Amino acid sequence: MDLDPDDLNGWNQLGQLLYRTGELDASVRTYEKLLALGNRTGDKSVIAAATGNLGIIARTRGDLDGAEEFHRKSLALHEELGRKDGMANQYGNLGNIAFNKGDLDKAAESYRRSLELEKELGRKEGMAADYGNLGVITHIRGDFDKAEEFHRKSLALNEELGRKEGMASAFSNLGIIFLTRGDLDEAEAMYRKSLGLEEELGRKEGMASDFGNLGNIFMTRGDLDEAEAMYRKSLGLNEELGRKEGMAIQYGNLGIIFETRGDLDEARLHWQQAIDLYKEVGMPHMVEKVERIMRD
Repeated sequence: MDLDPDDLNGWNQLGQLLYRTGELDASVRTYEKLLALGNRTGDKSVIAAATGNLGIIARTRGDLDGAEEFHRKSLALHEELGRKDGMANQYGNLGNIAFNKGDLDKAAESYRRSLELEKELGRKEGMAADYGNLGVITHIRGDFDKAEEFHRKSLALNEELGRKEGMASAFSNLGIIFLTRGDLDEAEAMYRKSLGLEEELGRKEGMASDFGNLGNIFMTRGDLDEAEAMYRKSLGLNEELGRKEGMAIQYGNLGIIFETRGDLDEARLHWQQAIDLYKEVGMPHMVEKVERIMRD
């Protein structure tokens, strides 16, 4: 793609497109180009945007500490500029980092700070994302009704905006609620709605998540072959993206498949792969969880 070397908006849009389609190396190069242009012109808003986007890619690759550093730098620049929209974005991103590290209190605090700013600005897209994230945390804490309320708020806002990416995320989150309640048919319907939208958008990260969730449905039903097929589809997409956390999740799931079939050696091999990846991305709470499964 030929771009004006000084077209800041063009470079930013190209970086976003490359990220959405899973071309992470090319996306990094594009954002680094944008960062260099921002530094050359002294435009702090451009520097903040490029830095924040590099943080998102670092998180996707499992470099949580590096991602947090990028997002804190971006937040500081947005605060200096008084840009509430940028501050809201970075609080949301920092919430994602804290969530990945297993610090739910810190994650919820960041999401709520983001939500307050988004409400002030009347930015429905940001509000939808924050409601979804708070729904995930509320679900983990066991309040399924409140979690569903958050996810339905998120879905309604995304439908109002015609924002398919957000709708897909909300459908996926509602699927998790129904799965937890034991309503497998409704959960599957939600995941397939999400998957259809993600495939339409070409979003490999979302597709990987939905395939993994569909694997959980088939696993719960006792259909091990179909569950394994779904987990392997998810694993393949996560490998394409270099997304270590997603790879670890699916190695863990495949380990359960092999354990259920009575192949303990193969199960332990997959669980160890999961542990190694969780260690690489700095998620000790997940390392402990998989090690506990291996001991039991």
